[in-house]
Amino acid sequence: MIRATSLALVALLATFSARAVDPGHWFEVEVYIFKRDTMPQNANFDAKKSQEQWTEKVKPIALRGNVDLISPIAMVEHILRPAVSCMHDDPIAQLHDLSRSLMNDCVDHNPIIQKRYPQVVPFSIGESKPITAYKGDGPTLLANSQSQFESIIKKIQRQHGVHNLLHMTWQQPMLSRRNAKAVHLFAGQDYEKQFQPDGFPVKIDTLEEHNSDENTQLHPEIISDVGSESDTTQASSINEPSAEAPPKQSPVWELDGKLNIYLQHYLYIQADLRLRNQGLLEHTSSDDELNEANVPIEHVKQAQHFLFSIPMVQNRRVRSGEIHYFDHPKMGMFIQIRKMKQPEEKPIGHEFEDSPKTIEPTQ
Repeated sequence: MIRATSLALVALLATFSARAVDPGHWFEVEVYIFKRDTMPQNANFDAKKSQEQWTEKVKPIALRGNVDLISPIAMVEHILRPAVSCMHDDPIAQLHDLSRSLMNDCVDHNPIIQKRYPQVVPFSIGESKPITAYKGDGPTLLANSQSQFESIIKKIQRQHGVHNLLHMTWQQPMLSRRNAKAVHLFAGQDYEKQFQPDGFPVKIDTLEEHNSDENTQLHPEIISDVGSESDTTQASSINEPSAEAPPKQSPVWELDGKLNIYLQHYLYIQADLRLRNQGLLEHTSSDDELNEANVPIEHVKQAQHFLFSIPMVQNRRVRSGEIHYFDHPKMGMFIQIRKMKQPEEKPIGHEFEDSPKTIEPTQ
């Protein structure tokens, strides 16, 4: 009797656990974000109050554990060392390699390739061909051809002083707020060479050191094809990490933040975005406020160029299928959560394919 009761209890707990981790229904999400050069007409915003929020206090965004769908698409490859093959069937190529070997001691090796972020992230982020998500996958980026905001984007582009920042579409399972992972969104220009993350200009000596390192040394995260034992030895001598290592750059993106969509009886959209805007910083605060903000003394004496951080933080309950607009004096965001055909089981042979990974930030 006791044994039967125990078995029934174990079965009940197993059923409860399975339901607790059930990813639930999948939805398709499309996002379009743009920025404004000027205040929108007929907008109910207090411009003075909004400007007061753009202070020298740059609050960082907690990105740890977020899903990064943009980096695999946006990052580009740079060849640090081209491939060399010292043996060819072509006599002309052999002659060329012979002359090179006399000067260089030619050694066969694969190329060394470095992945870097571009100076400007492409506006449209998407896969090159239509994508199908499967059960067990995480948020899955779709192709641009699978989006539906073309007419909205064209309409917004006709407005004066509006610039596109980001457009992307993905599919994801809807989880509870506790279990959901936010999607890391970033776009626009990288201000890393001009400004520090705190908004103050990059010091000249720091910039010179940064440029010197780029021109004379190999970047830390180097991605190399699998080669011979000699190639492996050469790679280990420069502390070459694996291709799975996330980029160790620290870009200062024009738009940076996260978007968390979760299910809590209703659908919710939680946006935490920062738009960086160049301007002049004039210190009118008291000494106590400046000390609290950790503003260096040398920055207090005169107005200077500064990269302001303009927040757009909202949490809104929404309905699926409706197009929702998040408004702001300096930017806007259209988002739609659409019902979709539920994913099927992953076919045999696809089990070990890479799915979108959670990339830990290095900042």
